[in-house]
Amino acid sequence: MLTLLLALGRGDPMASGSARNLDDGLHVTVTLTDLDQATFLGRTVTDGQELVLPYAELPIGIGEVPFVAEGLGPYDTLTLHVGYDDVLAPKCDIETEWGTVKAEDTSDFFAYKCAVDQGVVAIPMTAPPGATLEVTHRDSPLGGWIAAAPDSIRVLGRAPGERTTALYESGGHYWVEGDAEGKTVADIDLVVKILETGPAYDIGTCHLRTMEGRNTSAKTVGHDQTFVAYDVAGTEVGRTTLKGDDCPGYALIDKGETLSVVPGEGEVRGWVETLL
Repeated sequence: MLTLLLALGRGDPMASGSARNLDDGLHVTVTLTDLDQATFLGRTVTDGQELVLPYAELPIGIGEVPFVAEGLGPYDTLTLHVGYDDVLAPKCDIETEWGTVKAEDTSDFFAYKCAVDQGVVAIPMTAPPGATLEVTHRDSPLGGWIAAAPDSIRVLGRAPGERTTALYESGGHYWVEGDAEGKTVADIDLVVKILETGPAYDIGTCHLRTMEGRNTSAKTVGHDQTFVAYDVAGTEVGRTTLKGDDCPGYALIDKGETLSVVPGEGEVRGWVETLL
């Protein structure tokens, strides 16, 4: 009988992994195939090993990091994603008066439910070694201009005439109704401000759908708001109280949190239209 001995040699070595962003750092799980060990970010790693990489040692952004060993090629890499959130670790999530801060670019900076102290959002963060950290907050200039009405519109020095454009506040945002093309605040014919927000009253339960497509519900309270409108002379030309008793189309709430609603933008806009 002829016995053939087959030598089973190793195949091409490969290296890959997975990464998870957790509070204490970037957790990397290593996968090596036909390879005893490799080097990753200056560390010797083996198959199945989990590394915890401190965020302070990692560059912010998205990058491909190679595994280094004999036989490995340009595709033996792992994509790491480190955001400003990971490095600065903003921690808020309070249950009293709060505000939310979000970056306006691709930095992924987000702080949820942070304390508000005299109009300033306080965001506890951790600065990386050698870094200097400053956090500032500025209210919308439109908000201040509307809050100062009627004085802010009176100082424009315009005489009342045909009213074609109105600036108004609703739900913490600022809107324009009427002919706004090419106009600035100096061209506004009417400014509408919230004069008073009433106490909360129970309006029952609102049924919502989560971003994942599940049904949910929340105990809901409403707040009526009184709006007052001024013309360019600073003269009051209209006043109304609108009810905040409708379930919103969308909301940002935690499970078990009471939902608070005010008059919707469409309802406020409908009243403003009657003044133009």
